[in-house]
Amino acid sequence: MPSNARRLNLRRDSSLKAVSTGFLTFGDAQLFTVEKPWLPTAPGGKPWESCVPCGDYELTPYIRANGSWALQLFNPGLGVYRQCEDRPHGVSRCEILIHAANYPHELHGCIAVGVGREFTEQGEMVTHSRKAMKFLQAYEPTELRITEDL
Repeated sequence: MPSNARRLNLRRDSSLKAVSTGFLTFGDAQLFTVEKPWLPTAPGGKPWESCVPCGDYELTPYIRANGSWALQLFNPGLGVYRQCEDRPHGVSRCEILIHAANYPHELHGCIAVGVGREFTEQGEMVTHSRKAMKFLQAYEPTELRITEDL
């Protein structure tokens, strides 16, 4: 990665049947994350149902169909591609984003960030996700390292 890279560090701290949770740190800030749990059934994890594997990713800004800002993950060595048409045959992970969402059931393999984390009747969630995305956008990150502490 370039020496001027602005790195995000995601440390997953729990993985349950329906959710993986973690802490996203950068600069002096810390945010919380929710993701789908790890399901290792294909390169990069099970499409639409799994978080991505631990490792290092390049990040690029991405504008979603709804007009909101997100970050797109890329690491072909881990089976994660930017565009679906760029994938080699048999690799199924593409267009994986860090974006605003509150619950893991709102995700399709992506990462949701929030300012806080709560447990509700609907399950574990992050709070104030859009605010958290504004913090990330201002930081202008270019890389992500995902580790586990489970």
